[in-house]
Amino acid sequence: MKNLKVRAKMFTGFIIITVLGILLGVAGIVALQIIKADSIEVASLQATSSGAAGVLNAHYGWRHALTEAVLTGNDFTGSLDPDNCALGKWLGSDEAKSISDPVILDILRQIESPHRFIHTEAKTTVEYLKAGDLDAAKTSLT
Repeated sequence: MKNLKVRAKMFTGFIIITVLGILLGVAGIVALQIIKADSIEVASLQATSSGAAGVLNAHYGWRHALTEAVLTGNDFTGSLDPDNCALGKWLGSDEAKSISDPVILDILRQIESPHRFIHTEAKTTVEYLKAGDLDAAKTSLT
């Protein structure tokens, strides 16, 4: 009889440990799935951020080329069309259109008007350059 009680206690202990092991295993699997989903989202955000940074750098290069043309009197070869520059192309791309974050979408809406403004002003600056009026081009650039 004493043997039976020991066996029952051992069996009960084994069942309890098995159930705890299963619960911990399930919790671990669920946690890994959550981590995986978060990792995928972070990777996606990094890729988008990288693409946006490259586009912004290209636009800074565009602005530098315009400034250099005004300072040297050389021709400006960058795009004057806001839809055809690096930023404009990116804004019209599938990548930009796939953004669903409301904060980022609001920022993109906020840069649209200043972006168009810079290109409009650049057209004026280039017209002064073509006319040979460097002083007016410098004034227009600032």
